[in-house]
Amino acid sequence: MNHFTRERIDHDIAEVLFVDAEDLTPQTNLLDLGLESIRLQMLVDRWRTAGMSVDFGNLGRDLTLEHWYSVLCTEHDIAQT
Repeated sequence: MNHFTRERIDHDIAEVLFVDAEDLTPQTNLLDLGLESIRLQMLVDRWRTAGMSVDFGNLGRDLTLEHWYSVLCTEHDIAQT
């Protein structure tokens, strides 16, 4: 069973960006919330340490949650809803 969920992704992003996870939507642009390369790398490192294969460049191409959900959920068999 996969222990990664959309809720976990939201929680981790919210923690790194100091926002409420409940305020995140698929249309959220993480750049608008202060995401920059160092915080992106923090998330990638966190998820890799937890066993998820994550590509920095793939996430960095589009900083919307919709894109991140698509990439992470598809690659790791995580429910997108």
